Amino acid sequence: MNTKFRRHQDTEVMLLDGEYVIMHMNRQSITKVNEIGGIIWSLLTEAKTVHELVLCMQEQYETTYETAEHDIRLFLQQLGEYELVEVTEAVEQEPTGLPYRTAYS
Repeated sequence: MNTKFRRHQDTEVMLLDGEYVIMHMNRQSITKVNEIGGIIWSLLTEAKTVHELVLCMQEQYETTYETAEHDIRLFLQQLGEYELVEVTEAVEQEPTGLPYRTAYS
């Protein structure tokens, strides 16, 4: 199983004085994140695994996989504590048979 994260559907974000401000409408809360947090947040418009997020961050910043993974997991944990992200478990399915049909006469 792969854990995927995406923005909570009841959130809005705006850029204010170089910081990203995330507003959770139902909780009536405001959370500020820095530039890197804002980049991660922008990637969460679609559900992503930690691995996918790490690869995206490595494309933009010079960092090791381990460092990026640690920082992203910590950031996602903090977002989860404020109910700003939704977590889903994607079950990988085993292939069932051939991906095509064969006709015999």
